[in-house]
Amino acid sequence: MQYRQSLSFDKTSTVQYLHRTLKDFIEMPKIWNYLCAASGSFDPYVSLCKAYALEAKLMDMSKSPITDLVVIVERAINNCCRAQKKSDTALIPLLDMLNTAITAQLKRINNRWIAKRSKDHAVLMPLTIRHDLAFWVEALLKRGHPTSPGGPGIPYLLVAVDAEAELDMPWNAGKDSNKGPSSKCVLALLEAGANPHERYREEPIWKFVRHKIVQDLRSLAHGHHNCSAAPIDTWLDVAETFARHGADPDSLRRLISPEWITNIKSRFPAQIDRLMELWSQPERQLRWSHSGRQRKRKRV
Repeated sequence: MQYRQSLSFDKTSTVQYLHRTLKDFIEMPKIWNYLCAASGSFDPYVSLCKAYALEAKLMDMSKSPITDLVVIVERAINNCCRAQKKSDTALIPLLDMLNTAITAQLKRINNRWIAKRSKDHAVLMPLTIRHDLAFWVEALLKRGHPTSPGGPGIPYLLVAVDAEAELDMPWNAGKDSNKGPSSKCVLALLEAGANPHERYREEPIWKFVRHKIVQDLRSLAHGHHNCSAAPIDTWLDVAETFARHGADPDSLRRLISPEWITNIKSRFPAQIDRLMELWSQPERQLRWSHSGRQRKRKRV
């Protein structure tokens, strides 16, 4: 109390900054960059992912409900998403280990979902696509992982473009209606040989992509509140990738009103230029026919 009474303040003084907590101080860009530079290659999120992978591997499923495994998987994936880009290489073997551990645990309890799944398909494949962990998806595809689950499973391409698609998985799929498509995963799947004409429940996935572009263009044309070019840019990335691998870009042109183009062009010229260039591309049927059957390559 005596100390407080002894304090005196100059009324002309100003407080230029105030650190409320240590967390506020550490999260300042200058301080955080300094700490990151001093820590070298250490990434705490890689360590946390490894910890959760080991926990999943060592869990006693006879004493733990499957919901406990679900929580571990979600925490591991969330930490992978927060890791630095330079940590991708270190995360690949950890995701491999997590995938192996989950598969073994689900088999141990005779889970019906894992029993129906082919051993060629990674349990984590749909979930990592949903969370845009393209580096691991690419690594699997390079090892020969199938580009589609086949049968009644949700196509991987649909998971990459539709953030609200229900996944055939025993845990929370992380649905997010505000999340856009994973353009990197779309590219990886199509480059690895996925069918751009693939269908789910009789509807082509390319139709869903067209619908999202039309929806965003309509919003931009009508000047809806908070409209920006960011969503349409991402969807144009996806559409261009589909078109390069055999989808019909002209089928998109037929759905768009010329009036929308007129209304949008002055505000978003770059996006309209991309759209026009997309329409001008001829349809390419590289490996797939419209029926979804793989074409045989001609011998040279």
